[in-house]
Amino acid sequence: MKKRLLFLLATLLLTGTFTASYAQTSGEPRSTAYYTPKQNPRNNSVWVDDIEFTPQRTIVTLHYCRSSGGANLAPSTKLICHLRGGKTKVLDLQSTRGISMTKDRYTQLGRGEVFRAYFPALPPSDIAKIKRIDFMEEASVFSRSQVFNITDIKISKKHQVIR
Repeated sequence: MKKRLLFLLATLLLTGTFTASYAQTSGEPRSTAYYTPKQNPRNNSVWVDDIEFTPQRTIVTLHYCRSSGGANLAPSTKLICHLRGGKTKVLDLQSTRGISMTKDRYTQLGRGEVFRAYFPALPPSDIAKIKRIDFMEEASVFSRSQVFNITDIKISKKHQVIR
């Protein structure tokens, strides 16, 4: 693990770039991060900062846009990856950091706070085929509260999330 980390750091320093890319290194893939450029926080209570695909898991970093309030993510939240060729991969939420996954337990968040949702890993061959992604929290679980549904997150060839 230390050797891989040192190799990655040396590569980034030598190339002068800190943008993650998907490449084969010693037979093991490095992570790919897709970044979100401009989005309008007035229209959304939350938006995606980035989606990172690693060999172990898929990590969605979300940004809370409201001034303050309690929030949580339903355990039934899904990451729906629409692939070229009409295929769809659905990833189930495994865990969170910075926000509760419990039905009646809310995490107090303020404007600009960041939280993460963790999903299973997506095979490298599927990552290359992603056309768009939907982040869907099931409305039926939290019928009285607002849900975080972010649809039609487009992935560009430059590894940027575009909404």
